[in-house]
Amino acid sequence: MKQRERCRNSAPSTAQKDLDRGSVKSDGHQRRKLLYSSHGTRQTDLYSWLSVAAFSLFTFLIYSLGYWGWAHEPSIVKATSPNGEFSAERAFSTVQVLADEIGFRIVGTKGLETAQEYILQQLELLSKEAKRRGFSLEVEVQKVSGNYDVKLPALGEVTISTSYTNIKNIVARLSGPACQRWVDSHYCSLTDNNFRAENVNCTQPLSLLVNSHVDSAVGSPGASDAAAPCGVILELMNNLIHMHPSHLRRPIVFLLNGAEETLLDGAHAFLMKHRWSRNIGALVNLESSGSGGLELLFRCGPRNAWLAKAYAKSAKYPHASAVAQDIFERELVPAETDFRVFWELGGIPGMDLANYVNGQTYHTSRDALDRVTPGFLQHMGSNALEIIKELVGPHDALGKSKTSDSYLRNKRAMYYDFLGLTTFFYLYDYAKIFHYSLSIVALFYIVFILPRRGCSVRLVLKAFCSLLLGLVASVCAAILVGLFLHFIWKKPLMWYSEKSLVFPLFCASAAFVCLTSFELFLSHCHQWNIAPIHYKANRWYWLIPKLNDFASFTAEMILGSFILFQTTVLLVTTYFELGFSFMPFWNLTFAVVVGWMGLDEESSWLLRCCLLVIPCGIFSFPNSLIGLSAFMPIMGRSGPWLLTDVIIGAMSSSFFILVSLPVLVFLTKHRKACQMFRLVMLVTFLLGIVKVALMPHPYSGDSAPKRIVIQHLVTCDSKDKSSGIFMSAVDIRDLKIEKNLLHRVLSSVDIPPLASHFHWGLLESGPWENLQPISWFFSGYEIMRPVASHNIPCPQLEIVRKEPLANGMGKMVELLASFPSSHWGSLRLNASLLSWSLSDVVPKPFSDGTRFLRHIGSYQESSFRIVLNISTDEPFAVDMTSTYFGASPETLDIIQRLPEWTDAVTFQTSGTSFLID
Repeated sequence: MKQRERCRNSAPSTAQKDLDRGSVKSDGHQRRKLLYSSHGTRQTDLYSWLSVAAFSLFTFLIYSLGYWGWAHEPSIVKATSPNGEFSAERAFSTVQVLADEIGFRIVGTKGLETAQEYILQQLELLSKEAKRRGFSLEVEVQKVSGNYDVKLPALGEVTISTSYTNIKNIVARLSGPACQRWVDSHYCSLTDNNFRAENVNCTQPLSLLVNSHVDSAVGSPGASDAAAPCGVILELMNNLIHMHPSHLRRPIVFLLNGAEETLLDGAHAFLMKHRWSRNIGALVNLESSGSGGLELLFRCGPRNAWLAKAYAKSAKYPHASAVAQDIFERELVPAETDFRVFWELGGIPGMDLANYVNGQTYHTSRDALDRVTPGFLQHMGSNALEIIKELVGPHDALGKSKTSDSYLRNKRAMYYDFLGLTTFFYLYDYAKIFHYSLSIVALFYIVFILPRRGCSVRLVLKAFCSLLLGLVASVCAAILVGLFLHFIWKKPLMWYSEKSLVFPLFCASAAFVCLTSFELFLSHCHQWNIAPIHYKANRWYWLIPKLNDFASFTAEMILGSFILFQTTVLLVTTYFELGFSFMPFWNLTFAVVVGWMGLDEESSWLLRCCLLVIPCGIFSFPNSLIGLSAFMPIMGRSGPWLLTDVIIGAMSSSFFILVSLPVLVFLTKHRKACQMFRLVMLVTFLLGIVKVALMPHPYSGDSAPKRIVIQHLVTCDSKDKSSGIFMSAVDIRDLKIEKNLLHRVLSSVDIPPLASHFHWGLLESGPWENLQPISWFFSGYEIMRPVASHNIPCPQLEIVRKEPLANGMGKMVELLASFPSSHWGSLRLNASLLSWSLSDVVPKPFSDGTRFLRHIGSYQESSFRIVLNISTDEPFAVDMTSTYFGASPETLDIIQRLPEWTDAVTFQTSGTSFLID
């Protein structure tokens, strides 16, 4: 009886009967008036607006919570705290000396030598304290020469051959009395890397490597990159020697290498030439690409899931995302760290940790002491200390990776933090099972449950296509705004210092288009012959509640399309094994729960939509902030050819729409609120346009300077001696756009000729020859030509030995190249090489058939030897450059005329050509 009564009470309303009989007039206005008039769903209803207000408040709170999880820093530990606890104040004292008192620490300069001497003094004090407390801290200075080839796909398909002379690394090894008992004699049989297999010393215990670099980028005091990580490492050593000696199960090797900014030479020198590198089992690499903020685990493994497990168990303030791993694995970031050398050449897995926010000052003179925040130091140090203890402390995760956790080797991990409080970790193999299972449940809901509520699969597919079309149109709208800013208005990159401008320019424009398309969808969906059906009572009735009116029916259809969209994204990202897939997984999990709830009352609809907001605010929103915060600063140093506004417009609009989809679902039953939000987005976009119109440029002297490179080039050829000063921007706003900047430098109001018109040498080298193979990155102008000579001597090339090859087909030539009084040397030649002494394989030549080699040396070291085996006896040409990092009197005068919102890096370069017969 009760079941029949429920069935009787669920009889269709008058509006539904009329709709089923087809009695509604064809006039669209009459039809919409009828469809939206039943069961109190009028948008003017007070309760409806209260629902909108409640939903808006809840959404704000959830997204605020997500922002807090992304941004909150730990409490600062005072310098007076126990030495066993990491203190940002103690670490900051080292940063102050390196970045403020010493300053520039470029490879080959006295500043780097002074910084390394200071670090050695601190290590000597730590060594004495370690001995007193029962530890052994061995300190060595490695001075080594070598060569290798480095591939950087993010900068194009180029291979850079590099040689280095007497690079200095500081290496310290901390061990305790318990370390020698933990010898891994079976490690040799487990390694897959030839270099590791040949060099591992099986009588020594497996060690952990903690690495950072002392040198700074050209023109930068390097406070964040990387004086801050150096300060963290010294404080970590202080913390570790104050724990109980028996708790240290394995040795820890601390590498403070002296040449990272010169394309990772210091890491290569240690890996290939130092005996302690033979038994490294894992790496913890400390880096920086921003100023302040939190340290992010952006690379882990790769495919060594035991490291992600160790991080999840130990990190005190976790901040991790497998999304960042996707970005680096796919070479989307034009930057690298020492992690690459240790993994690709040494087969050493590890963790890459760095901050990333406020990267506009990265590698500029603004990367000074005041940009280093105690919160960043505390966050990096506290996490690193617990990670180290987990790996080589009593838990011995490093040793377990070869025994009980060996099944995690060569396994991909899914990892991400939850509000900075804990880390979710599981194998990607399990993630696939979860994802595909959830997708099956979601499709079951769409195919079997929704049709029983009167919403057929065909209607859901129509709604899905409409939703997808609206999302694509939204992103296209943001892209069009970017194209307009660049090509028509000539105001690209205007959000560079005013990061909040991204919202009105790209997010608001995308939201306006999305809401407009959504409003059109709601206005025309009644033409799809939608007719809620009358249900027969059955035992699954509680799972399939009846839809009472057309508005609820439409909302359920939109929810179905939302579930189908999240299912599609989840399946695609899982198929391609993207770490990004955890976001649609959580979105879909909550969406399926909401769908199965199946309640259509106003209060229930509010509850269901609030549930949809939770995963977007907790997981998707913080990871969107990570992506934008990392990529936006890169656009200021990505060269003159990249359409930065299009990229940021597409990224920001995609992120914004994806994290706001629950709002769209909610607005299905609140059309007037939808119209109001659309108006708000339009006004916001127009206000952003007004803001851009009032801005003269997008830069800030303190937080986001414009990067400029100035080259003072003098060629030394007696027959064709030429010189010039060249200036180039390194962002999309080249110097032609910045006319006022050029006018301040020059007395003429005319734009000077392009620097590409200038050539010198036998190989027709350009003004940026010393910056090969990325000289295309610079598209500057001739500021002066000719100019007075500078004081940098010309490079020299001496033929040490020349003899025919044994087979009589070609010749062997040994050359001694010297670059006196320079920090960087280069050599480009057009010989037909069979082989050379720098590597087993000759690198691929440039498109013109030439090969390029760069050389760096330590302080007052500037020469190297190279042996060439050439296939012919014909003469070949060599163009050489010597580069000194610093301003000449002529370039100093130019720098003084530049506005305060610029940051200039200056080179003095000498070029010479040689013909070797």
